[in-house]
Amino acid sequence: MSTPEVIDRPAARSGKGAALLERGAKQLACTHRITDRELSVLSLLLTDLSLAAIARTLGMGVETVRSHNRSIFLKCGVKSRIALILLVVDMADCTAIA
Repeated sequence: MSTPEVIDRPAARSGKGAALLERGAKQLACTHRITDRELSVLSLLLTDLSLAAIARTLGMGVETVRSHNRSIFLKCGVKSRIALILLVVDMADCTAIA
């Protein structure tokens, strides 16, 4: 018996939370020179998807997703997915205030 790779959390991917993360991700992409393809990966990094699931979703190899992941982390100056999420939320809060 295998465990599902992704836990379905529809509430986390809809409504105000999703809009907040999307706004923050776009702002982060503008300020940190993130490419369109990296933005696609970034958007999925903000969910609970594994790198393998992100690769399947975007139709690319896991190593390519890892490469984009490293590039995003370097450009944003973060060392973990949690730090990236916090940065995205921070960016979304800044744009909401402005």
